[in-house]
Amino acid sequence: CPPTVYRGLCLFGARDGCVYCLRARDGELVWRFRAAPDNRRIVAYGQLESRWPVVGGVLVHDKLAYFAVGRHGAADGGVHVYAAEPASGKVVWHSNPEGYGTLPDLLVAGDDEIHMADWEFDAKTGEPSSSTAREYLRASRLGLLNNAWYKRPIALRKNLQQWSIGQASGQMLAFNKEWICGFTGPSTVNGGDGQISGDCQLFAKSLVSGRGWSTKMPLGTQIKSMVLADKTLFVAGRLVGFDTASNAVRALAINDGKELAELPVAGPVVHECLSVAGGRAYLSLHSGKVICLGAN
Repeated sequence: CPPTVYRGLCLFGARDGCVYCLRARDGELVWRFRAAPDNRRIVAYGQLESRWPVVGGVLVHDKLAYFAVGRHGAADGGVHVYAAEPASGKVVWHSNPEGYGTLPDLLVAGDDEIHMADWEFDAKTGEPSSSTAREYLRASRLGLLNNAWYKRPIALRKNLQQWSIGQASGQMLAFNKEWICGFTGPSTVNGGDGQISGDCQLFAKSLVSGRGWSTKMPLGTQIKSMVLADKTLFVAGRLVGFDTASNAVRALAINDGKELAELPVAGPVVHECLSVAGGRAYLSLHSGKVICLGAN
């Protein structure tokens, strides 16, 4: 996950089980906190890691920083979640939720609660809670961070990788106070041989007027990242079916879906590869390169 910038600080978690806070202007270390229960290491993904890596980055909400460590709710003592003061790293509360039986995930803030997949807790105390609000980003069992594209004919496993907010859902969503945009993969799955058919769809809907638009995209299209910035929707990924040469970034007008610009990129992009800031778009590739797009 990308770093979180807050009041001159840069906060991020790492696979060594620690959370780091740097001074944003010069990268000087302000504090380091080992969130993993102990300092044991394992080999994972070709590198030495903590048995409890930081997953989901650092969320700052209402003057507190939240982060989670662990690989699964049923492995190595489960998942540990913390709230800490951003400036000092002092722990305000720590929770090791019982009954959390899935992967750790991106932390999402509500009004008075924090959500991690299907677990909800009080932002101030860490105690489990249950709100009726639906206007926050939810994920299915594989979580917001999972980049798999699962479609199964069995109803129980049909949408393992899907995001939702309110009544909208899709493989990926982007939204603000006025618009919600999304991308959905093909919905038809053959119960006999598992073959997928049908078109993909990119859509947008106004939360103010209710109007919107949708665009069909070929089977095999995989949008890996979406960013809604002012009146422009940016999408990146494999944009023309299974064509591996169709990796690109595309900008569309949010009002009507009209294509404003498109730039091909050399090679596949990573999951959640796009960021927009200061009038420029930043794109991360599997090769390790970061591309900056915008006016000189």
